[in-house]
Amino acid sequence: MNWYRQVKTLYTTTLTIFFFIMWAFIEKIIFQNNIKYSLIIITLISVFLMQYLIYKRVNKYLSLVIPLIISILILHFILKDSLIIVNLIFVAATMIYSLTIENDNITYYQCKRTLTNGLYLIVPIGVIGVIFRSDLIMYLFRAYMFYLILMIITFRESLRYMYNIRNKSSIYVNLGIVLGIVALCQDYAFKVFNKFMTWILGIVSFVIDTILTLMIKIFEKPMQFIVDSLKEIMMKNQHLEEMLDRLGNEGKVREFIYEETTFKYPIWIKIVLLIIVLYLLYKIVSQIAIGVKVNESYVECVESINEKSQEKKPSYISKFIKKIFRKKGDVREEILYNYKNFEEITEKADIYKTYMTATQLKNVTKVKIDNVDGLNDMTNIYNKAKFSTQELSEEDLQQVKNSYENIKKQI
Repeated sequence: MNWYRQVKTLYTTTLTIFFFIMWAFIEKIIFQNNIKYSLIIITLISVFLMQYLIYKRVNKYLSLVIPLIISILILHFILKDSLIIVNLIFVAATMIYSLTIENDNITYYQCKRTLTNGLYLIVPIGVIGVIFRSDLIMYLFRAYMFYLILMIITFRESLRYMYNIRNKSSIYVNLGIVLGIVALCQDYAFKVFNKFMTWILGIVSFVIDTILTLMIKIFEKPMQFIVDSLKEIMMKNQHLEEMLDRLGNEGKVREFIYEETTFKYPIWIKIVLLIIVLYLLYKIVSQIAIGVKVNESYVECVESINEKSQEKKPSYISKFIKKIFRKKGDVREEILYNYKNFEEITEKADIYKTYMTATQLKNVTKVKIDNVDGLNDMTNIYNKAKFSTQELSEEDLQQVKNSYENIKKQI
């Protein structure tokens, strides 16, 4: 499967989930029936089979009819669905829509526009369902998660394809996610997944509770000592005794103040205490690790590297002063100067790394920023200024400045 077909497969799968959610609301309102998740698998098989037949240059009508016949057989003999006609309409409608976009050139901007609009449609419908306490929303929660996950990886992969940024592992990650979603469309697999997650969360909860209980036991004695000390001070305070006498019900008040209490710890207190203790342990261990010396002749290489790397960066004031009194150079020098500014602002935005070439910086910037007008030209002009002796014009300099200002506004 070529790269473009991977993007198109992700896009088609995401659209199928969107149509499934919309059809689920229609089927619930009209027929009072919860749509089956296995319909997603049947629809995907039909759509991908149709696309494969078209790719093999089979007549488009046959490419549409053959998967439909297979869908009818599956719905009738395997699922034994009573609403076979209704579900067949859904499968046919999804296939026809996929057929209409088969020859379209799928781009990142098209994916972003279509799938975002789909999200804007299904989220308000879901909110309305929550307001009216519809059980369908909980049933469709799985589908909503599928849609969000697929939408994100479709955006990422289409953007990579658009700017030719290859990642060898992405095909395996994407394939794993799609196969996982298809598997979770089966009720049996979803129940197994739920049990597994419940088991994992139970283990995590037990471990955390054990650690917190142990920490609290450690701190309980010091806390009890503080309480007992305060109690003795309060009992010796004559003014407090007189105040208690004036309040009346002296026995009850004293019982309230001096009563031996057993500490009860809400879960949020446990979490806060655990965070504090772990942070303190981390600080102590890190200080010990830094301060340890094996012998006098031993040199900590990591420490020397850190010290060298922690050079003082010039302050904003010194940068500002240098900028004001900087002597302007010729066109080539000004182009290099402006591109250096571009590297600095992208470095602050965690885009530019010191090992990057101009082309690599250009490609990564395109991924991070929407409007990249003039970025290609600026990169080409910079490469020309740095690596060649060709003459450069004022127009080239102005183009670099305009592109720099455009990206600076967005960062």
